[in-house]
Amino acid sequence: MQKYSIFLFLFASFSAFSQNELDALRYSNDGLQGTARALGVGGAMSAVGADLSAAALNPAGLGLYQFSDFSLTFNSQPTSEQVNYFDGKQNFTQNPFFMQSLGMAIRGRVFKDGEAKTQGLKSYTVAFGYQRLDNYRSEYQIEGYNRYNSITDYFAQAANGQGDADLTNINYPAAAAYQSYAINPISGQNNQYFGAFPGGGLQQTIDVSQVGRKGETYMALSGNINDKLYVGGKIGFQNIRYKQVVSITERDINNIHETYNDNAGALDFPARQFDYKESFEGIGSGINAQFGIIYRPINNLRIGASILSPTQVSLSDDYQFSMRNVFLQNGQDTTINIASDVLLSNYSVKTPYQYNLGIAYLIGKHGFISADINIKDYSKAFLSSDLERTDENYYSYDTENANIRKYLRNTINYRLGGEYRLNNFRLRAGAGLMVSPLEESVSKYQDSSDPTKLLSYNAQRQYFTGGVGYRAKEYYIDLAYIHQTQRTVYAPYLLAGSSDFTPNVINTRTIQNIVVTMGLCF
Repeated sequence: MQKYSIFLFLFASFSAFSQNELDALRYSNDGLQGTARALGVGGAMSAVGADLSAAALNPAGLGLYQFSDFSLTFNSQPTSEQVNYFDGKQNFTQNPFFMQSLGMAIRGRVFKDGEAKTQGLKSYTVAFGYQRLDNYRSEYQIEGYNRYNSITDYFAQAANGQGDADLTNINYPAAAAYQSYAINPISGQNNQYFGAFPGGGLQQTIDVSQVGRKGETYMALSGNINDKLYVGGKIGFQNIRYKQVVSITERDINNIHETYNDNAGALDFPARQFDYKESFEGIGSGINAQFGIIYRPINNLRIGASILSPTQVSLSDDYQFSMRNVFLQNGQDTTINIASDVLLSNYSVKTPYQYNLGIAYLIGKHGFISADINIKDYSKAFLSSDLERTDENYYSYDTENANIRKYLRNTINYRLGGEYRLNNFRLRAGAGLMVSPLEESVSKYQDSSDPTKLLSYNAQRQYFTGGVGYRAKEYYIDLAYIHQTQRTVYAPYLLAGSSDFTPNVINTRTIQNIVVTMGLCF
């Protein structure tokens, strides 16, 4: 049965600390963006314009402003997570609150000989601000009874073929497991090892905490040509902060392993409990550019398109892990604690191009309906070293980039929405589908009750939105509600054998965003 590394946590590669396709996917992906008006119509604003969300979707839309605008957007994100692991099931809730965006658009008229132009470039808009592109927060703890294997089995497989002299550097988890007696040599077999809990039969607790965000500071310029063609460009400066802490605890609650026999005699130090913890933090920055157009073939119809360049993100990561092994020695509990050094890594992620296409139809002064598609090929993401090839610490990332091309794919996402105007009031609704960037071949996992049975899951995100707004001459306020769901499956560790069972954490997330935008017109 084939296994795929796309499911793994960052500690999946125990031979060395390195980046992988998960990093490329995380930093290439974006969440829902924009003001409450844009989110109220499902984000389908690429051809609508006259809103600061154009800085994220299509900068040409800034050219449709008839006034200058300052707005501030806040986002409350009540989130519930249903997490399953073997026979364990837990529900968790959290409610992060943050500033979604802050921006200003300044409109100017173009004059010639002291008079406003009526032909050619008639007006322009300069915009700048900040917008949050994604939120990484997720926290939960889940436990279940694993009848099949242990994380110490993974350490044993990673150590196989290595002698005592090769297992002394505690900055490598397999070596740290050997030094803490979490793995031991198999009697009569040269450089072969077994884990402290061979064959499973233990209670596992997995604790995951993720925090962080991806944001962008931008400057944009757009122009209005004959009230027919609008062109715009943007430069974005991204900043990223991501931190993940994962803990795994294994306990021999049924005392199965106190009497383990390795076919050559009783185990000298039978295990009782093993704890593994790792922390990872990444900080990065990058720059990109975006260009867009909107064309009005007739007054009521707008057609828009934009292209967002790859973002070259330079990242600095630090990583550390620790182990705690509790075992019986001469009838007494003995504890060994081992912690690695803080391991540092500098590298770059090049995200793929992104294309937005949109169409909007204005129903007189009564509102509009709009639709967008978003195209992004995640298989074009690319990892690279910040070091020269001649440096002894240079790493090519050839394997990781091959996995990106193999496991990730091109996506086409869809957004649909509309707005109805009733005097000063606005009513909005929308929906969207964000297709999974994973190839179908990796969207499978084993049934914990029957490992020979494969189950499939769909990691796409679907959402529904609604909103209301009030517009006066000098100010406005908008409120939006977004309901989105997503399911993820991943493994805390992966064994090499084709018949080995991979434990899976199944997480169903329901996110309810409540977004408020307050703005001034001048």
